[in-house]
Amino acid sequence: MNKLISLTLTLVFLLGSPVSAADVPPKSGAVQDTAGMLSGRSLSALERAAEGPYSFHVLTVESLQGRPADAYATSVYRAWNLQREDVLVLLSESDRRIEVQFENPGLQRRLDALPADYDRDGLRESSIDEWVGAHFLPHAQQGDFAAGLLELMQSGQQLASSRRPPAPHPGPARRR
Repeated sequence: MNKLISLTLTLVFLLGSPVSAADVPPKSGAVQDTAGMLSGRSLSALERAAEGPYSFHVLTVESLQGRPADAYATSVYRAWNLQREDVLVLLSESDRRIEVQFENPGLQRRLDALPADYDRDGLRESSIDEWVGAHFLPHAQQGDFAAGLLELMQSGQQLASSRRPPAPHPGPARRR
């Protein structure tokens, strides 16, 4: 009887999970543009920038289909078996969301050491929001997601190999 209850609770938990492994595309290269947000010629530059002290992995999706971005990114991170030096960048086209997922205390310390208002938007935000706001958002607001990803990855690699933070994108970042 206890085994039946345990099995039933396990099935309810698994079936009730908002994101399943079946929702995650198989890992194939450092950049998976399933939403078609990136130009073909930018893919090779992104693939090159993805390698360095940190290994960046990019997944674009058309929609999160109502799923929380952080939960979906965590599912992708785990399904792809990403490790300490890996950084996942998830972009959702229709949701206009970016989610950055990593499990690296050293990277978190480097981000936390960024100056206050690093993205120069006048708002007090988390260090990761400041970093994304400084390097990705200015390009994304112009519709150039590849350039935003490239700058975000390059600044991440620079964070890993330098004690000084990378300079943010010129000009103030504007919020949507």
